[in-house]
Amino acid sequence: LVALAFTAAVAAVAVAAIATIATAATAAAEMVGAVADATTHAGTRAGHQYHLLGHIGSNNSGVVVEPYMITLDSESDRFPTFQHEGIELLYMLDGVMRYRHGDKQFLMEAGDSLLFDSDAPHGPEILEELPIRYLSIITYPQQR
Repeated sequence: LVALAFTAAVAAVAVAAIATIATAATAAAEMVGAVADATTHAGTRAGHQYHLLGHIGSNNSGVVVEPYMITLDSESDRFPTFQHEGIELLYMLDGVMRYRHGDKQFLMEAGDSLLFDSDAPHGPEILEELPIRYLSIITYPQQR
């Protein structure tokens, strides 16, 4: 019951976040390219850019929210598979890719979204049309 309540709370936060972020996605993408000191995810590799757009940590909701702008502009090396606690929402801005979640693949194009449990292995599987840009909003329980 607690997990179900957490999932419902996270889904509500994710829906509100995607509505807000999607309306400003193009402007945010342009700003990310222009901001020299944008925070970069530790997993960034050649051709794979992660920019942390904000962070909601210590709050009364008990949920941490981390929105990232991810840009894939090179097929030079294989993309890693991720697995972590929480729920993740993807919103495609540009390009085409096949995204793996567990043992399933999803064709993702501009305007598509995918909401999933990030405990299962996940990540881009096949980069079909570059460059690829998407928002990734990760939510997980706040450590108390």
